[in-house]
Amino acid sequence: MTTQTPKPLEMATYYVVPVRSGGDKHAQHCRYFNPKGEPVSADQLNCHAHGYSNDFVCLAQPTADQLANWLNIPEGIDTEAELFAAVAKTLGGSYQLPNMFMARERRVVVPVADNSERGLLLIFAHGGSDHPGYLTASTDPIIRNTP
Repeated sequence: MTTQTPKPLEMATYYVVPVRSGGDKHAQHCRYFNPKGEPVSADQLNCHAHGYSNDFVCLAQPTADQLANWLNIPEGIDTEAELFAAVAKTLGGSYQLPNMFMARERRVVVPVADNSERGLLLIFAHGGSDHPGYLTASTDPIIRNTP
């Protein structure tokens, strides 16, 4: 049996697409996708997806070019929402992992201890010409590190 070793700094990556929530500016609804643009449930985000076995999950906003190549583009994309930060809480234990992550280039990388899961709030910045800037938090996806 051969195992595939991922290249350095490669990790399970999911794309998060903020969608309009019917005027509720207090919660940001999101849809999640794998790198092929296939929908993934918010409770199925796992470090071991896509053949990787490290302790990190990357959540990134797709570019317009990436979205154009997907077959399952969600309706009502909130184009004014930009990934700003994430806050994580390890569920069922404490592994001394950091809890706050600032987004860089519209992506966050979150560590997850072996055989554990973390609740995650994604924070989005909004700003447009018709209203002042504000922040919203996503509903709570779960990220896992389980084979």
